Amino acid sequence: MDKTPEKKGFSDLMSNIQGDKVLWIIVIMLYIVSLLAIFSSTSLAPDVVKGKATRVDIFLEHLLILGLGFVIMFICYKVKTLRIFRYFGMTCFWISLILLVLLTARVDLGPLLKAQYINKAWRTLSIFGFQVHVFEVVKILMVLYLAWAVNAWTTKSFPLMNLLYRKKGWKVLNNEWFLGFVFIFLPIIICSVLILRGSVSSMLFITMIMFLTIIIGGFSLKQTSVYLLCTAMMIAGLYGLWKVTDWEWMQVFRFKTAENRIADFFNGDKELSFDEAIEKLGRNTREGQEYIDDHRQEIGSKIAIHEGGIIGKLPGNSTQKYKVPLIFGDYMYSFIVEEYGLVGGVFIMILFLSLLARGVMITKNCDNIFARTAVGGLTLTISGQAMMHIAINVGLLPMTGQTLPMISDGKSSLLMFCFAFGILLSISKMVKKKLESEDKRICNTENSES
Repeated sequence: MDKTPEKKGFSDLMSNIQGDKVLWIIVIMLYIVSLLAIFSSTSLAPDVVKGKATRVDIFLEHLLILGLGFVIMFICYKVKTLRIFRYFGMTCFWISLILLVLLTARVDLGPLLKAQYINKAWRTLSIFGFQVHVFEVVKILMVLYLAWAVNAWTTKSFPLMNLLYRKKGWKVLNNEWFLGFVFIFLPIIICSVLILRGSVSSMLFITMIMFLTIIIGGFSLKQTSVYLLCTAMMIAGLYGLWKVTDWEWMQVFRFKTAENRIADFFNGDKELSFDEAIEKLGRNTREGQEYIDDHRQEIGSKIAIHEGGIIGKLPGNSTQKYKVPLIFGDYMYSFIVEEYGLVGGVFIMILFLSLLARGVMITKNCDNIFARTAVGGLTLTISGQAMMHIAINVGLLPMTGQTLPMISDGKSSLLMFCFAFGILLSISKMVKKKLESEDKRICNTENSES
């Protein structure tokens, strides 16, 4: 008698998926929110923003990037050994350095490769017409590099240094302070200085993530403290040099922009709405136009959050998307709150806090230094940027450009976060398999003894 095949439901599908189930659910939820938000956050005249004919074009472009991101995520998820990630991590500093040097040199090779000046800063490389936000790439790559470096520092497995030590006998090549300086601190400081030329806020955030990553990996707290102090003194020294000199080369650092934004944050007239401030200054005056350019996004985001209320205006009813340029980028959270209210805003926070919690749990179960450092660093990068984006949108931090991971519009940023999630899912799969095999071994041992 033929048996009718059983229908598989959602629970059966989830049971067949390997890796951390909560991580998968978080990814799916972020994808859904991103699609809904991007479609409804574009104004009725998107050609002003992106040169597209309709909002459907923007949505389809974003859908394509999400699809490509899922392919990248799935490829990483299918990786079965840490060795591949570790070998790739070994090259990540050099990839980051090349990208940062090309950006700093303002390379211009036509349509092949060109540094781009966007939003009054050099942050983007156009590679065959595809815009790559260098800092978004570097922040993920440097976490992987430092995961490799901390693992190699702990086990003293630097092939070139070990070879030179055996041949020359120089003790310094086997000294942990020297190795930590060359392979950990020096790459951090080089990246920090190069990023500082494009964005003070990105430099501070990425530098903080890099130091937290090596702490998670178990790098010496004494050395970390010394290196962190040296980094802070170096940045303070550059700022002081910029303040007391008129050297033209010091203008490459964006200290003036940072000063203005901090001054606006602490001294600005927060009681005025955007329209009231324009009326006060005069719309047709130079001061009024400068105020519009500098504060439209910041004030519009606050209005959006205020008007969202508890349940929001419901999808498609946002009004600030017509006033805030690119609200679907740096101010996506305020848009979500305007349309979905406090309920939607809390839901987004729960997603990223859940990611942080799962990352901590996976990190605790990792018995490999590289895996523990990579998971901890990537989790902090994603959840930390999300919390910073939210804090900026609600007015708790000065205005700066930071996307909402996996939700905001942004090609290279979204693809790099998909890459990061793919690594998290892959390592969680390896950790789960190892724990299951360990449980089976214990059970078999107990059964044989009984």
